Amino acid sequence: WIAGQMLATAIVAAGGYDQPSDAPLTLVLASTVLVWLCLLSAMAYTSRRFGCGRFDADYGLQVRRADLLGVGIGVLCQIVVIPILYLPLEAIWPDTFGEERVQQNASDLANRAGGASTFLLIMVTVVGAPIVEELVYRGLIQRSFSSRLSTPVAVAATAVLFTLIHFRPIEYPGLAVLAVVLGVAAAVTKRLGLPIAIHIGFNATGLLLAM
Repeated sequence: WIAGQMLATAIVAAGGYDQPSDAPLTLVLASTVLVWLCLLSAMAYTSRRFGCGRFDADYGLQVRRADLLGVGIGVLCQIVVIPILYLPLEAIWPDTFGEERVQQNASDLANRAGGASTFLLIMVTVVGAPIVEELVYRGLIQRSFSSRLSTPVAVAATAVLFTLIHFRPIEYPGLAVLAVVLGVAAAVTKRLGLPIAIHIGFNATGLLLAM
């Protein structure tokens, strides 16, 4: 992850931009994919070195038709659960947890998209992120925690890491709830198909609401 972040920062800097927010969206998305490639390469090495060498077996990357129900769960989390969660927060801190502030990151990305970059944004947000993040967090990290800790502790520890690593404090409450839902789905099914589907539904709905 650290190597990926360093390379991504170098790409943005090489383009002559001090911050990712100043760079074209295509460059930002390319740097994100580079981080993912670093993570997946490390996971492939870990699988060969310590596992059986197959992603499906070592990380639970199995998908079944019933997992499509997860898309609906993700949509409900985005349009029902998360808004209810933020209601008391917005009532107490309206300037911090207002709807516009909470959706600002997604709105900024959507506003910067246009033409081909819109397609790339959809692919990265709706397809790439759910698959890669579930492989990393529920497939690698949560499974590793579960081998040494109880399932509830493993789910909670992974959820905390997943939430913090996004570096968007205003979204932490929603990310934490989503992470628990994803972790429970992975723990119950012992596969990544359902959490990936939930993640796809959640991200797709969020992106649509931001557009």
